[in-house]
Amino acid sequence: RCGPTTSEAACADSIQWATSTNPYSGAGQATVDLMVSSLGMRATRYESGQRVNVDLRPGPRVDFGVATRPTVELALPEAYMIHQSTKAPNVEAVFAPKPTILATLFTMLPAFLLRAAWFAAMMRLYFALVRRVVLSKFISSVEMSVVARKGGREVRRRLQAPDGMSAGAWAIAATVQ
Repeated sequence: RCGPTTSEAACADSIQWATSTNPYSGAGQATVDLMVSSLGMRATRYESGQRVNVDLRPGPRVDFGVATRPTVELALPEAYMIHQSTKAPNVEAVFAPKPTILATLFTMLPAFLLRAAWFAAMMRLYFALVRRVVLSKFISSVEMSVVARKGGREVRRRLQAPDGMSAGAWAIAATVQ
């Protein structure tokens, strides 16, 4: 229920959450495994309160403040978490990879290939090599955008952090606030 002490997001009819980062930045094996499995899973979104699962596909262009980027709908836990915590009936979570050409390249891969065990193993090896060895010292900035809508009203919030750990810390601080 909306009330004087309820956050804007908790009253929204729809929430769009987007994040943008470079999937090639240095990371550990757990992050590599998570990224590869996300490519092969169906994305979750909520439409009129109903959970809808879709294959990886192009998403909307999102304004992150510093740039407007193409996105992809892929399996991200934020859609479920936002829906559960806010009860917004319409929720989508999208990813805007940097460089932006990756959005097109990801969506060109057929779903059956993304779900094939041999392809996932190949992707794990590739990303492990690139992320853990070649770019192990490379830190990628993280940007997030949230748009909450209710009726004709729209509230936008953006977060930019020099690296993923900072983004997580800021997000926790914002949640507490």
